[in-house]
Amino acid sequence: MSAEPRRLDRPWVLDATVRRAVNLRPAGPADRQQIWLWRNEPETRAASFNSATIPWDAHERWFDSALLRDDRRIFIIEADAVAVGTARLDIVEREASVSIHLAREWQGQGVGSSALSRLAELAFNDFGIDRLIASTKSDNRASLAAFAKAGFKAVEPGRIVRLERWRSS
Repeated sequence: MSAEPRRLDRPWVLDATVRRAVNLRPAGPADRQQIWLWRNEPETRAASFNSATIPWDAHERWFDSALLRDDRRIFIIEADAVAVGTARLDIVEREASVSIHLAREWQGQGVGSSALSRLAELAFNDFGIDRLIASTKSDNRASLAAFAKAGFKAVEPGRIVRLERWRSS
């Protein structure tokens, strides 16, 4: 196992009124460190069902095995050609669970909902998925708004909100 990477400072400030070009690309081995950094941002850990920090060696094992799985697709979210977050599909037959997180400085700009819409398009058109499923904490208003804007509907309210989006007929 390699040594734990250092966190890089992110000094830029973004204008939330600017519309961003959002794209998804498949994640690869070179994305391992950046995804680990995003997964361990305090806001991401607080919004996660398990808020514990993810050790580098555990992430390294998880990520390397995830890239080899046929039932998992990991994507890098790019806004204006800059890597800003990650989205994942965990596929079981014709359904897929969705996971997404963005770097904190890219949140609140519509990037999440655009990425979720693009992810749904890929899932339905390229992977033959009929239903997407997501879960988020009920107090995660930003996530709930992004999923709703991307066409997901809340189907199970509660402390944990279950959301779904079906392929259009």
